[in-house]
Amino acid sequence: MPKVFVLLVSLFAVLIANLGCNQLQQFVGRAYDLSSNIINETDGYPPEPLLLVEKSDYYGVLNGNFDMNLMFMGVGYTDLSPEWDVMGFDFKFAYNATIVSGVSVVCDPESWFAHFWPNLTSTIEQKIDNTKGIISISFFGISGVYGTHIAPHGKGRLAKITFKAIFEQIPPPFTGPTCTLSIVNSTIAGFPHPERDYSPWNGTSSSTSIPHQVENGVYHAPVLFATGVDIFQYDEIGWGKGCNMPTDLLCPQKSMEVCALVQYNSWPYQQKDVAFEVIDPHGKVWSLSYNKTDANGIAHIFLRLPWPCDDPEYYFGVWKIEAETAIAYRIYNDTMEFNYDYRVRIWETTLNKTEYNHQERIHMTTKYGTLGTHTFRVLFTATSTDVTGVPFAFVYVSQEIGGATWNTFRNDSISLDLYIPKFARGGYPATVWLGVMSSWPTSDGEAYYPTRYPETIVDFNILPS
Repeated sequence: MPKVFVLLVSLFAVLIANLGCNQLQQFVGRAYDLSSNIINETDGYPPEPLLLVEKSDYYGVLNGNFDMNLMFMGVGYTDLSPEWDVMGFDFKFAYNATIVSGVSVVCDPESWFAHFWPNLTSTIEQKIDNTKGIISISFFGISGVYGTHIAPHGKGRLAKITFKAIFEQIPPPFTGPTCTLSIVNSTIAGFPHPERDYSPWNGTSSSTSIPHQVENGVYHAPVLFATGVDIFQYDEIGWGKGCNMPTDLLCPQKSMEVCALVQYNSWPYQQKDVAFEVIDPHGKVWSLSYNKTDANGIAHIFLRLPWPCDDPEYYFGVWKIEAETAIAYRIYNDTMEFNYDYRVRIWETTLNKTEYNHQERIHMTTKYGTLGTHTFRVLFTATSTDVTGVPFAFVYVSQEIGGATWNTFRNDSISLDLYIPKFARGGYPATVWLGVMSSWPTSDGEAYYPTRYPETIVDFNILPS
Protein backbone atom coordinates (compact mmCIF):
# COMPACT_ATOMS: atom_id res chain seq x y z
CA MET A 1 0.00 0.00 0.00
CA PRO A 2 1.47 3.44 -0.89
CA LYS A 3 2.83 5.35 2.09
CA VAL A 4 0.28 8.18 1.62
CA PHE A 5 -2.55 5.67 2.01
CA VAL A 6 -0.94 4.07 5.06
CA LEU A 7 -0.77 7.41 6.85
CA LEU A 8 -4.23 8.51 5.76
CA VAL A 9 -5.84 5.24 6.84
CA SER A 10 -4.04 5.45 10.18
CA LEU A 11 -5.24 9.01 10.77
CA PHE A 12 -8.78 8.10 9.81
CA ALA A 13 -8.75 5.09 12.17
CA VAL A 14 -7.86 7.38 15.07
CA LEU A 15 -10.73 9.70 14.20
CA ILE A 16 -13.21 6.81 14.02
CA ALA A 17 -12.06 5.52 17.41
CA ASN A 18 -12.98 8.90 18.92
CA LEU A 19 -16.34 9.19 17.15
CA GLY A 20 -19.44 7.06 17.33
CA CYS A 21 -20.92 5.42 14.25
CA ASN A 22 -23.76 7.95 14.28
CA GLN A 23 -21.22 10.75 14.33
CA LEU A 24 -19.31 9.34 11.36
CA GLN A 25 -21.87 10.63 8.88
CA GLN A 26 -21.68 14.03 10.59
CA PHE A 27 -17.92 13.91 10.37
CA VAL A 28 -18.06 13.26 6.63
CA GLY A 29 -20.81 15.81 6.14
CA ARG A 30 -18.76 18.53 7.73
CA ALA A 31 -15.93 18.04 5.26
CA TYR A 32 -17.70 20.43 2.87
CA ASP A 33 -21.13 21.20 1.56
CA LEU A 34 -22.30 17.88 0.19
CA SER A 35 -25.38 19.38 -1.42
CA SER A 36 -23.29 21.27 -3.92
CA ASN A 37 -20.34 18.94 -4.40
CA ILE A 38 -21.51 15.34 -4.36
CA ILE A 39 -21.00 13.45 -7.61
CA ASN A 40 -24.15 12.38 -9.38
CA GLU A 41 -23.56 9.23 -11.40
CA THR A 42 -26.51 10.05 -13.61
CA ASP A 43 -25.06 13.38 -14.62
CA GLY A 44 -21.58 11.88 -15.03
CA TYR A 45 -18.28 12.57 -13.36
CA PRO A 46 -16.43 15.89 -13.58
CA PRO A 47 -13.11 16.00 -15.48
CA GLU A 48 -10.55 13.79 -13.80
CA PRO A 49 -7.64 15.41 -11.95
CA LEU A 50 -4.57 16.12 -14.05
CA LEU A 51 -0.93 16.08 -12.91
CA LEU A 52 1.22 17.75 -15.50
CA VAL A 53 4.61 19.21 -16.24
CA GLU A 54 3.78 22.89 -16.79
CA LYS A 55 5.54 23.22 -20.15
CA SER A 56 5.86 20.55 -22.80
CA ASP A 57 9.49 21.52 -23.53
CA TYR A 58 12.29 22.67 -21.26
CA TYR A 59 15.62 23.84 -22.60
CA GLY A 60 18.79 23.54 -20.57
CA VAL A 61 20.78 26.67 -19.80
CA LEU A 62 24.52 26.70 -20.41
CA ASN A 63 26.31 26.71 -17.02
CA GLY A 64 23.08 27.48 -15.19
CA ASN A 65 19.94 26.19 -13.50
CA PHE A 66 16.34 26.19 -14.67
CA ASP A 67 13.03 25.68 -12.82
CA MET A 68 10.31 23.22 -13.73
CA ASN A 69 6.80 23.31 -12.25
CA LEU A 70 4.45 20.41 -11.59
CA MET A 71 0.88 21.64 -11.86
CA PHE A 72 -2.48 20.23 -10.68
CA MET A 73 -5.87 20.90 -12.28
CA GLY A 74 -8.62 19.13 -14.19
CA VAL A 75 -8.26 17.26 -17.48
CA GLY A 76 -8.52 19.64 -20.42
CA TYR A 77 -6.72 22.29 -18.35
CA THR A 78 -9.97 23.01 -16.52
CA ASP A 79 -10.30 23.83 -12.84
CA LEU A 80 -10.02 20.86 -10.52
CA SER A 81 -13.50 19.89 -9.36
CA PRO A 82 -13.98 19.90 -5.55
CA GLU A 83 -16.11 16.77 -5.98
CA TRP A 84 -12.93 14.67 -6.11
CA ASP A 85 -11.97 15.97 -2.64
CA VAL A 86 -8.26 15.26 -3.14
CA MET A 87 -6.33 14.79 0.11
CA GLY A 88 -2.75 13.86 -0.83
CA PHE A 89 -0.15 12.89 -3.42
CA ASP A 90 2.54 10.25 -3.79
CA PHE A 91 4.52 10.06 -7.04
CA LYS A 92 7.95 9.86 -8.60
CA PHE A 93 9.45 12.14 -11.19
CA ALA A 94 11.94 10.52 -13.61
CA TYR A 95 14.65 12.07 -15.82
CA ASN A 96 17.93 11.14 -17.51
CA ALA A 97 20.58 11.87 -14.89
CA THR A 98 23.40 11.71 -17.45
CA ILE A 99 22.30 14.94 -19.12
CA VAL A 100 20.43 16.82 -16.38
CA SER A 101 20.77 16.86 -12.59
CA GLY A 102 18.26 17.66 -9.88
CA VAL A 103 19.28 20.55 -7.60
CA SER A 104 16.28 21.10 -5.31
CA VAL A 105 12.60 20.23 -4.90
CA VAL A 106 9.92 22.09 -2.92
CA CYS A 107 6.42 20.70 -2.38
CA ASP A 108 3.47 23.10 -2.61
CA PRO A 109 5.80 26.13 -2.88
CA GLU A 110 2.99 28.73 -2.76
CA SER A 111 0.85 26.81 -0.20
CA TRP A 112 -1.92 26.53 -2.79
CA PHE A 113 -2.88 23.06 -1.57
CA ALA A 114 -2.18 23.84 2.11
CA HIS A 115 -4.73 26.66 2.29
CA PHE A 116 -7.59 24.16 1.85
CA TRP A 117 -6.63 22.42 5.10
CA PRO A 118 -7.01 23.94 8.57
CA ASN A 119 -3.79 22.30 9.77
CA LEU A 120 -1.95 22.83 6.48
CA THR A 121 0.01 19.90 5.01
CA SER A 122 2.52 17.29 6.04
CA THR A 123 5.42 16.41 3.72
CA ILE A 124 6.43 12.77 3.83
CA GLU A 125 9.11 12.88 1.16
CA GLN A 126 10.76 15.37 -1.19
CA LYS A 127 14.01 13.67 -2.15
CA ILE A 128 16.36 13.83 -5.14
CA ASP A 129 18.33 10.78 -6.31
CA ASN A 130 20.63 11.86 -9.15
CA THR A 131 22.13 8.38 -9.32
CA LYS A 132 18.85 6.84 -10.45
CA GLY A 133 17.35 9.98 -11.98
CA ILE A 134 14.34 9.93 -9.62
CA ILE A 135 12.71 12.64 -7.50
CA SER A 136 10.25 11.38 -4.84
CA ILE A 137 7.36 13.62 -3.82
CA SER A 138 4.79 12.73 -1.17
CA PHE A 139 2.57 15.01 0.97
CA PHE A 140 -1.04 15.33 2.19
CA GLY A 141 -3.44 17.80 3.78
CA ILE A 142 -4.34 17.71 7.49
CA SER A 143 -8.01 18.34 8.27
CA GLY A 144 -9.41 20.12 11.32
CA VAL A 145 -11.77 18.93 14.03
CA TYR A 146 -14.32 16.43 12.68
CA GLY A 147 -12.42 16.36 9.40
CA THR A 148 -13.31 19.91 8.47
CA HIS A 149 -11.57 21.30 5.40
CA ILE A 150 -12.33 22.92 2.08
CA ALA A 151 -12.38 20.49 -0.84
CA PRO A 152 -9.37 21.43 -3.06
CA HIS A 153 -10.40 23.03 -6.33
CA GLY A 154 -9.07 25.25 -9.10
CA LYS A 155 -5.52 25.15 -10.38
CA GLY A 156 -2.25 25.23 -8.49
CA ARG A 157 1.45 24.42 -8.40
CA LEU A 158 2.20 21.20 -6.53
CA ALA A 159 6.00 21.25 -6.74
CA LYS A 160 8.89 23.35 -7.96
CA ILE A 161 11.97 21.43 -9.13
CA THR A 162 15.26 23.10 -9.96
CA PHE A 163 17.53 21.34 -12.46
CA LYS A 164 21.04 21.92 -13.77
CA ALA A 165 22.27 21.04 -17.25
CA ILE A 166 25.25 18.68 -16.92
CA PHE A 167 25.71 17.86 -20.61
CA GLU A 168 26.36 20.35 -23.37
CA GLN A 169 26.21 19.26 -27.00
CA ILE A 170 29.16 20.46 -29.06
CA PRO A 171 28.15 20.67 -32.74
CA PRO A 172 27.86 18.79 -34.91
CA PRO A 173 25.09 17.74 -34.52
CA PHE A 174 23.41 21.05 -33.86
CA THR A 175 20.70 19.57 -31.62
CA GLY A 176 21.36 18.13 -28.19
CA PRO A 177 20.04 14.89 -26.68
CA THR A 178 16.61 14.90 -25.06
CA CYS A 179 14.88 13.00 -22.29
CA THR A 180 11.30 12.72 -21.05
CA LEU A 181 10.45 14.48 -17.79
CA SER A 182 8.05 11.81 -16.55
CA ILE A 183 5.54 11.60 -13.72
CA VAL A 184 5.60 7.91 -12.77
CA ASN A 185 4.06 5.64 -10.13
CA SER A 186 1.57 8.37 -9.26
CA THR A 187 -1.14 8.00 -6.63
CA ILE A 188 -3.69 10.67 -5.70
CA ALA A 189 -5.41 10.04 -2.39
CA GLY A 190 -9.02 11.12 -1.89
CA PHE A 191 -10.61 12.12 1.42
CA PRO A 192 -12.70 9.27 2.91
CA HIS A 193 -16.38 9.23 1.87
CA PRO A 194 -18.08 6.08 3.20
CA GLU A 195 -21.47 7.51 2.16
CA ARG A 196 -20.48 7.17 -1.51
CA ASP A 197 -21.24 3.63 -2.63
CA TYR A 198 -19.93 4.14 -6.14
CA SER A 199 -16.43 4.16 -7.68
CA PRO A 200 -13.84 5.12 -6.70
CA TRP A 201 -15.01 5.29 -3.07
CA ASN A 202 -17.20 2.17 -3.09
CA GLY A 203 -18.46 2.88 0.43
CA THR A 204 -15.06 2.52 2.08
CA SER A 205 -14.33 4.44 5.26
CA SER A 206 -10.67 4.93 4.37
CA SER A 207 -8.86 7.00 1.81
CA THR A 208 -9.14 5.79 -1.75
CA SER A 209 -7.13 6.21 -4.92
CA ILE A 210 -8.57 8.88 -7.21
CA PRO A 211 -8.41 8.25 -10.99
CA HIS A 212 -6.31 10.83 -12.76
CA GLN A 213 -4.19 11.54 -15.79
CA VAL A 214 -0.63 12.81 -16.24
CA GLU A 215 1.11 14.86 -18.90
CA ASN A 216 4.88 14.75 -19.18
CA GLY A 217 7.44 17.15 -20.62
CA VAL A 218 10.65 16.90 -22.62
CA TYR A 219 14.07 18.21 -21.64
CA HIS A 220 16.44 19.43 -24.36
CA ALA A 221 20.15 19.53 -23.53
CA PRO A 222 21.80 22.84 -24.44
CA VAL A 223 23.93 23.18 -27.54
CA LEU A 224 27.28 24.88 -27.13
CA PHE A 225 27.69 26.94 -30.25
CA ALA A 226 31.43 26.93 -30.29
CA THR A 227 33.57 30.02 -30.12
CA GLY A 228 37.30 29.45 -29.97
CA VAL A 229 39.79 26.89 -31.26
CA ASP A 230 39.70 23.09 -31.31
CA ILE A 231 42.90 21.19 -32.14
CA PHE A 232 42.68 17.68 -33.58
CA GLN A 233 44.50 15.15 -35.73
CA TYR A 234 43.66 15.09 -39.41
CA ASP A 235 42.60 11.54 -40.32
CA GLU A 236 39.45 9.59 -41.04
CA ILE A 237 38.51 9.57 -37.35
CA GLY A 238 39.55 13.06 -36.31
CA TRP A 239 41.19 12.08 -33.03
CA GLY A 240 41.34 14.88 -30.48
CA LYS A 241 38.13 16.70 -31.42
CA GLY A 242 36.59 18.46 -28.45
CA CYS A 243 37.97 20.64 -25.70
CA ASN A 244 41.32 19.31 -24.41
CA MET A 245 40.74 15.87 -25.90
CA PRO A 246 43.73 13.55 -26.56
CA THR A 247 44.62 11.83 -29.80
CA ASP A 248 45.91 8.33 -30.51
CA LEU A 249 49.41 6.93 -30.13
CA LEU A 250 52.16 8.37 -32.35
CA CYS A 251 55.01 5.98 -33.17
CA PRO A 252 58.68 6.77 -33.91
CA GLN A 253 59.30 8.21 -37.38
CA LYS A 254 55.58 8.61 -38.00
CA SER A 255 54.09 11.95 -38.99
CA MET A 256 50.92 13.69 -37.93
CA GLU A 257 48.89 16.39 -39.63
CA VAL A 258 47.64 18.66 -36.87
CA CYS A 259 44.55 20.82 -37.42
CA ALA A 260 42.93 23.61 -35.47
CA LEU A 261 39.34 24.62 -36.15
CA VAL A 262 38.55 28.25 -35.31
CA GLN A 263 34.87 29.18 -34.92
CA TYR A 264 32.70 32.02 -33.77
CA ASN A 265 29.22 30.82 -32.74
CA SER A 266 29.92 27.61 -34.68
CA TRP A 267 30.72 29.55 -37.86
CA PRO A 268 34.18 28.88 -39.37
CA TYR A 269 36.53 31.83 -38.93
CA GLN A 270 38.79 32.34 -41.97
CA GLN A 271 42.22 33.93 -42.27
CA LYS A 272 42.95 33.69 -38.55
CA ASP A 273 46.51 33.11 -37.34
CA VAL A 274 46.88 30.04 -35.14
CA ALA A 275 50.01 29.28 -33.12
CA PHE A 276 51.01 25.65 -32.45
CA GLU A 277 53.40 24.88 -29.58
CA VAL A 278 54.88 21.35 -29.29
CA ILE A 279 56.05 20.30 -25.80
CA ASP A 280 57.76 17.01 -24.80
CA PRO A 281 57.10 15.01 -21.58
CA HIS A 282 59.94 16.85 -19.81
CA GLY A 283 58.52 20.30 -20.54
CA LYS A 284 60.92 21.16 -23.37
CA VAL A 285 59.45 23.18 -26.24
CA TRP A 286 60.46 21.65 -29.59
CA SER A 287 58.67 23.98 -31.96
CA LEU A 288 56.41 26.99 -32.24
CA SER A 289 54.80 27.30 -35.66
CA TYR A 290 51.97 29.24 -37.24
CA ASN A 291 49.44 29.01 -40.01
CA LYS A 292 46.27 30.75 -41.16
CA THR A 293 42.83 29.17 -41.23
CA ASP A 294 41.41 28.19 -44.61
CA ALA A 295 37.90 28.58 -46.04
CA ASN A 296 36.68 25.95 -43.56
CA GLY A 297 38.21 27.74 -40.59
CA ILE A 298 40.99 25.13 -40.23
CA ALA A 299 44.71 25.78 -39.86
CA HIS A 300 47.13 22.90 -40.59
CA ILE A 301 50.69 22.02 -39.60
CA PHE A 302 52.82 18.93 -40.29
CA LEU A 303 54.60 17.26 -37.37
CA ARG A 304 57.19 14.48 -37.07
CA LEU A 305 58.87 13.94 -33.71
CA PRO A 306 62.65 13.76 -33.18
CA TRP A 307 64.63 10.52 -32.98
CA PRO A 308 68.00 11.54 -31.48
CA CYS A 309 71.11 9.39 -31.84
CA ASP A 310 71.53 8.99 -28.08
CA ASP A 311 68.79 7.43 -25.96
CA PRO A 312 65.80 8.31 -28.17
CA GLU A 313 63.42 6.44 -25.86
CA TYR A 314 64.04 9.17 -23.27
CA TYR A 315 61.44 11.19 -25.16
CA PHE A 316 58.75 8.52 -24.95
CA GLY A 317 55.70 9.57 -22.94
CA VAL A 318 52.88 12.09 -23.16
CA TRP A 319 53.54 15.00 -25.50
CA LYS A 320 51.17 17.89 -25.97
CA ILE A 321 50.38 20.43 -28.65
CA GLU A 322 48.80 23.71 -27.66
CA ALA A 323 46.93 25.79 -30.23
CA GLU A 324 46.16 29.45 -29.58
CA THR A 325 44.34 32.19 -31.46
CA ALA A 326 42.61 35.50 -30.77
CA ILE A 327 39.01 36.39 -31.61
CA ALA A 328 37.80 39.93 -30.96
CA TYR A 329 40.91 40.53 -28.92
CA ARG A 330 40.19 37.58 -26.65
CA ILE A 331 42.65 34.65 -26.46
CA TYR A 332 41.35 31.12 -26.99
CA ASN A 333 43.39 27.93 -26.71
CA ASP A 334 43.07 24.17 -26.75
CA THR A 335 45.46 21.35 -25.85
CA MET A 336 45.78 17.95 -27.48
CA GLU A 337 47.92 15.32 -25.72
CA PHE A 338 49.23 12.12 -27.27
CA ASN A 339 51.50 9.22 -26.36
CA TYR A 340 54.81 8.85 -28.18
CA ASP A 341 55.93 5.22 -27.97
CA TYR A 342 56.43 1.99 -29.86
CA ARG A 343 53.27 0.70 -31.49
CA VAL A 344 53.69 -2.49 -29.49
CA ARG A 345 55.67 -2.93 -26.28
CA ILE A 346 57.13 -6.38 -25.54
CA TRP A 347 57.33 -6.91 -21.81
CA GLU A 348 59.01 -10.32 -21.78
CA THR A 349 59.55 -13.50 -23.78
CA THR A 350 60.05 -16.76 -21.93
CA LEU A 351 60.64 -20.42 -22.83
CA ASN A 352 59.19 -23.35 -20.97
CA LYS A 353 62.71 -24.80 -20.40
CA THR A 354 66.37 -23.77 -20.61
CA GLU A 355 67.61 -27.02 -22.23
CA TYR A 356 66.11 -29.17 -24.98
CA ASN A 357 66.85 -32.41 -26.77
CA HIS A 358 66.63 -32.76 -30.51
CA GLN A 359 63.13 -33.40 -31.81
CA GLU A 360 61.57 -31.58 -28.87
CA ARG A 361 59.32 -28.53 -29.12
CA ILE A 362 60.16 -25.18 -27.65
CA HIS A 363 57.11 -23.49 -26.10
CA MET A 364 57.57 -19.74 -26.20
CA THR A 365 55.30 -17.19 -24.47
CA THR A 366 55.43 -13.45 -25.11
CA LYS A 367 53.70 -10.80 -23.02
CA TYR A 368 52.99 -7.51 -24.77
CA GLY A 369 51.01 -4.29 -24.47
CA THR A 370 49.94 -1.35 -26.57
CA LEU A 371 48.79 2.21 -26.01
CA GLY A 372 46.91 2.17 -29.33
CA THR A 373 43.30 3.13 -28.75
CA HIS A 374 42.09 1.72 -32.06
CA THR A 375 42.65 -1.85 -33.22
CA PHE A 376 45.29 -2.95 -35.72
CA ARG A 377 46.93 -6.17 -36.90
CA VAL A 378 50.35 -7.34 -35.78
CA LEU A 379 52.51 -10.08 -37.29
CA PHE A 380 54.38 -11.93 -34.51
CA THR A 381 57.24 -14.10 -35.83
CA ALA A 382 59.67 -16.44 -34.05
CA THR A 383 62.94 -17.66 -35.58
CA SER A 384 65.24 -20.13 -33.83
CA THR A 385 68.93 -20.53 -34.67
CA ASP A 386 71.49 -22.99 -33.38
CA VAL A 387 74.85 -22.20 -31.85
CA THR A 388 76.40 -21.66 -35.29
CA GLY A 389 73.69 -19.29 -36.43
CA VAL A 390 71.82 -21.72 -38.68
CA PRO A 391 68.04 -21.13 -38.62
CA PHE A 392 66.17 -24.34 -37.97
CA ALA A 393 62.62 -23.24 -37.06
CA PHE A 394 60.31 -20.41 -38.06
CA VAL A 395 56.67 -19.80 -36.99
CA TYR A 396 54.33 -16.83 -37.01
CA VAL A 397 50.87 -15.65 -36.07
CA SER A 398 48.85 -12.61 -37.15
CA GLN A 399 46.73 -11.07 -34.42
CA GLU A 400 44.48 -8.04 -33.99
CA ILE A 401 45.36 -5.96 -30.94
CA GLY A 402 44.65 -2.46 -29.60
CA GLY A 403 41.53 -0.89 -28.16
CA ALA A 404 43.40 0.54 -25.18
CA THR A 405 42.03 3.21 -22.88
CA TRP A 406 43.96 6.38 -23.52
CA ASN A 407 47.31 6.50 -21.67
CA THR A 408 46.79 2.98 -20.28
CA PHE A 409 48.46 -0.09 -21.77
CA ARG A 410 46.23 -2.89 -22.90
CA ASN A 411 48.14 -6.09 -22.24
CA ASP A 412 47.88 -9.61 -23.62
CA SER A 413 50.09 -12.55 -24.55
CA ILE A 414 50.75 -15.03 -27.37
CA SER A 415 52.33 -18.50 -27.42
CA LEU A 416 54.25 -20.18 -30.24
CA ASP A 417 55.90 -23.62 -30.56
CA LEU A 418 59.16 -24.28 -32.45
CA TYR A 419 60.43 -27.76 -33.38
CA ILE A 420 64.14 -28.71 -32.99
CA PRO A 421 65.16 -30.93 -35.93
CA LYS A 422 68.04 -33.41 -35.79
CA PHE A 423 70.30 -31.24 -37.98
CA ALA A 424 70.34 -28.36 -35.43
CA ARG A 425 73.81 -28.26 -33.91
CA GLY A 426 73.89 -28.81 -30.18
CA GLY A 427 75.40 -26.35 -27.77
CA TYR A 428 74.88 -23.03 -26.08
CA PRO A 429 73.66 -20.49 -27.00
CA ALA A 430 70.94 -21.48 -29.37
CA THR A 431 68.54 -18.53 -29.72
CA VAL A 432 64.91 -17.62 -30.30
CA TRP A 433 64.37 -14.27 -32.04
CA LEU A 434 60.94 -12.63 -31.75
CA GLY A 435 59.81 -10.26 -34.48
CA VAL A 436 56.94 -7.77 -34.19
CA MET A 437 55.90 -6.45 -37.60
CA SER A 438 53.04 -4.61 -39.25
CA SER A 439 53.22 -7.08 -42.15
CA TRP A 440 55.75 -9.02 -44.20
CA PRO A 441 58.72 -7.01 -45.48
CA THR A 442 57.75 -7.99 -49.02
CA SER A 443 54.45 -6.19 -48.35
CA ASP A 444 56.20 -3.08 -47.03
CA GLY A 445 55.85 -4.17 -43.43
CA GLU A 446 57.73 -2.34 -40.70
CA ALA A 447 59.03 -3.37 -37.30
CA TYR A 448 56.89 -2.29 -34.37
CA TYR A 449 59.47 -3.11 -31.69
CA PRO A 450 63.26 -3.55 -31.71
CA THR A 451 64.95 -6.93 -31.51
CA ARG A 452 67.00 -6.87 -28.29
CA TYR A 453 67.76 -8.63 -25.05
CA PRO A 454 65.94 -9.52 -22.91
CA GLU A 455 62.45 -8.78 -24.31
CA THR A 456 62.66 -10.36 -27.78
CA ILE A 457 65.85 -12.47 -27.71
CA VAL A 458 66.09 -15.58 -25.53
CA ASP A 459 69.04 -18.03 -25.40
CA PHE A 460 68.78 -21.72 -24.55
CA ASN A 461 70.85 -24.91 -24.79
CA ILE A 462 70.44 -27.81 -27.24
CA LEU A 463 71.78 -30.92 -25.58
CA PRO A 464 74.12 -33.15 -27.62
CA SER A 465 72.39 -36.26 -28.86
